[in-house]
Amino acid sequence: AYPTFATSTITVAGVTPGDEVSIVSAMGKQVATQIASLNTEDIDISRFVSGTYYVLVSDGNSIKAKLAFVKK
Repeated sequence: AYPTFATSTITVAGVTPGDEVSIVSAMGKQVATQIASLNTEDIDISRFVSGTYYVLVSDGNSIKAKLAFVKK
């Protein structure tokens, strides 16, 4: 799978309300986190520096999904 390219916002679909959605830089630093309130979550990435990031979706016990995106 290829990474998604984004500039200002990413949308994470298929999450469950209560899931933790975290964004981690390629260097392993957590740069954002929020608790899902809907089945899709919009995350503002406009302040992030350009580079590769990972979206981690966790239900509190395990990571349910890991997705990559590139901030332009």
